[in-house]
Amino acid sequence: MDRPATNRPSNVIRLLALVVALALVLVGCKAFLLPWPAMRPAEMARWCLRLALVSGQDVAFCAVFGLVAWCLLGVARRFPPALAWCGWPLVWLGALASALYGVVTVPVYLYMNVQLSYPLLLFLDDWRDIGVSLANGVPWPIWCACLAAPSSMLLAYRFVAGQFERRGFVFHRRMAIVVAALMTTYVGGAWWWSATHWSDRGNWQRRVARCPHIELLASLAAAWHEAPLANLALDESAADVRDFVPPLAVARAQRVVGEGQIVGDLGGTEPEVNQQGTDAGLPAPRVGSPGSPKTKNVFLMVLESVSTNYLELYGAPYANTPNLKRLARQSLVFDNIYAQCPSSAKAMVAIMTGTYPRIDTREQTRESCATLPSLATTLAAQGCRTAFFYPASWAWRGGDEFVRSAGFEFYRDGRDEPGFTGIGSLDDRWLAREAFRFIDAGNDPFFVMCWTVQTHHPYWFVGEERDYGESDLELHRYLNAVRESDELIGQVWSAIEKRGLAESTLLVVVGDHGQAFGQHSQRLHTFGLFEENVHVPLVIVHDGSLPVGRRATIGQQIDLAPTVAELCGAPPSVHWQGRSLLAADRPQRAYFYTVWDPVILGVREADEKYLWHVGQGESLFNIAADPAELRDLASQSQARAQDLRRHLAALVAFQQRWLAELEKKGSAYR
Repeated sequence: MDRPATNRPSNVIRLLALVVALALVLVGCKAFLLPWPAMRPAEMARWCLRLALVSGQDVAFCAVFGLVAWCLLGVARRFPPALAWCGWPLVWLGALASALYGVVTVPVYLYMNVQLSYPLLLFLDDWRDIGVSLANGVPWPIWCACLAAPSSMLLAYRFVAGQFERRGFVFHRRMAIVVAALMTTYVGGAWWWSATHWSDRGNWQRRVARCPHIELLASLAAAWHEAPLANLALDESAADVRDFVPPLAVARAQRVVGEGQIVGDLGGTEPEVNQQGTDAGLPAPRVGSPGSPKTKNVFLMVLESVSTNYLELYGAPYANTPNLKRLARQSLVFDNIYAQCPSSAKAMVAIMTGTYPRIDTREQTRESCATLPSLATTLAAQGCRTAFFYPASWAWRGGDEFVRSAGFEFYRDGRDEPGFTGIGSLDDRWLAREAFRFIDAGNDPFFVMCWTVQTHHPYWFVGEERDYGESDLELHRYLNAVRESDELIGQVWSAIEKRGLAESTLLVVVGDHGQAFGQHSQRLHTFGLFEENVHVPLVIVHDGSLPVGRRATIGQQIDLAPTVAELCGAPPSVHWQGRSLLAADRPQRAYFYTVWDPVILGVREADEKYLWHVGQGESLFNIAADPAELRDLASQSQARAQDLRRHLAALVAFQQRWLAELEKKGSAYR
């Protein structure tokens, strides 16, 4: 072939070199996500084959990028010279942005075990705290490699383009056909292997093989088109919605016969909510009035990222909860309580308001809670002083304003402490100091809510380090942080006893969600509904004058508000969807869901736990026989799975219509 007359490579060669350079960067990113092989020929060959398989989608993205760029350059040539020059800068900008995005996904994947997507970006929200976790969870060599990747792309481009030019390479139509055939074979083979050999949804290789660019574009398209749970049909049977209708409206719901009448019938005759948050028309017993129990003080402690999997009190092999074990002798201990969603923001809504949080990515903590009676407004109407404490910043997702609107007259978080920067947190001992400063400032009954933070990633502790026999360094730190949470619980109850308040105080301990440390190929909590994600502790400590012992009742976080209200002699809110855990007629089911990536709905009934992976299949486990959730029984029990799936579809459809009706009437969630 004749050498081109010009020393400048042709547009085809330049674009081909750019695409090859981008592919090298993205394949290099995938190389960082694979475990390093042993330095033996067989292991190295297997590692290279695996790298080729997990990089198939990335190579396909680069090929499509090249085609789009070629079309863009062709269109740009048709513009006047004053505009035609912008073609190449736009192509380079797209290539560098793609390379940078691929690089950013490396530490994010190492931290969360999932590829970035639009719903996940919505969930992350506050990059300051995410940055703290990334800095603690990703080794420095990875950061150095990430920082070097964009410049490496420029060097790769110069090298590839130079090689093409020196060798007089000419890209002609026949070569294009051969390259297209080889690319199609390679990408198709990699895609087929991933679909057939890595079919398990939790398989880590399947997760690595997902191209973050394709995931982002697909999730953006899905969000633009329609939410995955929108417009689910609601079964007209009253039995399907009975679990979700506020108990005070169940009688009306039983009379509903038409699909479109369910929400309208509920919303048409509900009592209005007065400014204090109590339900108009429902008499509120006065403190100490004849026939009503004495109002209790309530000290509610929410344990961040704590599931039952890691607590000695719940059978875990770690001696890390001696105080909870000791206090269990004078407590109600609930063994089967579930978080509504593995997210602190949604847990806040469920715990405070006794209602299911929205089953989508829209966060209610960004909206006012003032018109929906919460546990705080209910106890305030009983004469309680109310306060909320958090040793970090709850500005995340508007949580601080949501708390204030939920009826707490006093709010304090780490930002109120001199010298606090807003990044990271104070240690949890700060909670006890501030809470008892508030308690000691008055003589009226109190409702204090404290939310711990040391058990949040990156997990930290301030006291003596103890060895719990775990080689996973993050789990090691977490277990030590859990031990300090238990010490805090012991200190709080001891302080209550010293003040002579034990007879009049409930200490309520609950987890906001769980945490995963490699189970089911996941870490953290947001990306699954396994027991480590959503099975949380609930312990109600008192002086022994109330019921004690372990309860196998299947419950959920929305049940906490009505349970505490009953123990305090307060009337339940007409809007609460939860039921008291002490009620004999409560449904023995719990519902939970995660709505970012992936979208999963779940229900626990008796010993069965069903997970609906929306758009991806389903799973069914027997929790009693298989507590680790390793044996999927869905294919063997299709009728049972279908029945439980119907309950989940009813929850989604009912909640969408109920909240829409409340919003339209202006009675909640403005």
